Amino acid sequence: MKTSKVIYQKVFSLGNYENEKIGVELEVDAGDDVNNVIQRARQFVEFNHKVNGFVREVEQCEHIIMNSDDFTGSQVRHARERKEQLEKIMAEGQQLLLH
Repeated sequence: MKTSKVIYQKVFSLGNYENEKIGVELEVDAGDDVNNVIQRARQFVEFNHKVNGFVREVEQCEHIIMNSDDFTGSQVRHARERKEQLEKIMAEGQQLLLH
């Protein structure tokens, strides 16, 4: 039997009786280890679920940065640092399927 593609999906509970289904379909090239392809698919799906939380946190940081008069200098500095960290994490996550 030859495996030509891997489909991985997962349903995440968001609370309040809401769910989110995230999936990815990857082609298996000649010489690819199917188990490695499955692991990459799983990592990609798990990461993209986390991105939702990251996006909300980036929005909170941007609110603090844009309204700096309403927050302490320490809070603004922390928001800038955290926003940079999250943007770096999200950029690295986009590379998950390119290996």
